[in-house]
Formats: sequence, structure tokens, C-alpha cells
Amino acid sequence: MKKTIFTAMFAMVLSVNVSAAVIDFEGYADDTLITDQYASLGIIFDGAWIENDYESRDSRPNWISGEVDGVYNNINPGAVTGYFVNPLDSSLRATTDYLAGLTVYPDGGSPIYLEVFDLDDNLLASDMVLDDGVLSVAVAGIARFSFYHVAELDDVLGYDDITFNDVVPMDVPEPTSLLLLATGLIGLCFSNRRKHPTA
Repeated sequence: MKKTIFTAMFAMVLSVNVSAAVIDFEGYADDTLITDQYASLGIIFDGAWIENDYESRDSRPNWISGEVDGVYNNINPGAVTGYFVNPLDSSLRATTDYLAGLTVYPDGGSPIYLEVFDLDDNLLASDMVLDDGVLSVAVAGIARFSFYHVAELDDVLGYDDITFNDVVPMDVPEPTSLLLLATGLIGLCFSNRRKHPTA
């Protein structure tokens, strides 16, 4: 019985990580605000809107932008920002080691950026493209991100196929900590058996 409980507890802790995800934003009406709809995958957007009024060469009909009907989100023109969370409890932060997104409907030659930050808001890495393309970074500890561009105020730019690797919740102990905890619990069980021998 005790072995079953320990096995179940260990399996629950290890299963907190989610598989790599690709978000394509299909199924939403134009101008839908996207925030925590994907929290169960481990990602929350600070504010992005579904856009499907424009044709794009490489994207499906729906994608996200930092503006709705020409009104920007006051972060950067067209910026899409967000952060990673524990898929089981979105009030707890998390990190990943890979993030990418497809740029949609850019003006040719407009610099488009992806910047990623750690839990202390230190810049970890960045990427830049000048036209249609994929922005991507691969570095441990990505906690927050910003997709943005430098363009004219009437420019509409968006992002699609946001892809990220397994999310690692900050409240999950490392494997060595788990091993130490399991060893301590087993030792406690044997200690109790010696004090209370069976008849």
C-alpha cells in the first residue's frame, strides 16, 4: 500500500511538465482578446487580439496582434507579450528553454524582434528578422517574452504558430531533491517499524 502511494506521488510530480506546444489561434472570432486561454499549456499572453481580416502568405486565417482595430496595446506598436506558468496552477510562474513564432503580414524591411527574459527580468536572448519568417530563441530559463516591431503607426503585424518546449514549473523540486525526500520518507517508515514491532 505504501509503495503504491509513493509511486503515485512520484508520478504526479514528474507529470507536471507538459509536452511541446504549437498554438495556431484557430477557432476564435476577429478581435477576440487572448490572455489566459492557453494557461493549461503553460502560457499567458498579456494582451493580444485575434486578427483575421488580412491574407498572409504563410499563416492560417487566424493570428494574433498587439492591436485591435488599429488601437495599440500601449506596450509597443503591435507588440505581443506574455509569460510562462505552471499548467496546473497559473498563479505560479514557470520557464521553458525554446520559444518561436511566425511573423505575419509584415511590411518588407521592417525589423521584427523576439526578446526573452528570465524570472528576474534579465534579457536572456533575442532574435530579429526583416520580413516574413520565424523568430526563435533557445536558452534555458525563459520566463517572459516580447514579440514586437518597429514600423509605421498604421502597420498591422502579427504572429502565429507560437511554439515552445516543455514548461518547467518553479514549484517542482529537482530530481535530486525528490530522491532525498523519498529516501527520508523510506527511512522514516523503517524507523517506525523498529519502534513498533508487529506481534
